[in-house]
Amino acid sequence: MDRLIGVSGTRTAPDLCIVVGASGAAALHWGIEGAGLIVAVNTDERAPIVANADVAVIDDGVAVIEELADMIAELRR
Repeated sequence: MDRLIGVSGTRTAPDLCIVVGASGAAALHWGIEGAGLIVAVNTDERAPIVANADVAVIDDGVAVIEELADMIAELRR
């Protein structure tokens, strides 16, 4: 339960919160609304998380995370 974010778990307020593939129901939003910047990655442009995010990427979450990991690896070299 200590790793669950939302009404059933805990609230978090990071500078950056990246939500991948979650619908963004009200229970989740309650847990992340204190984040400085919310980035949603979802294939459904009508998902609630997209409407509640500061930035939305409409694409496959796995592909986006793989590309992000590659970009971070390149920056570290």
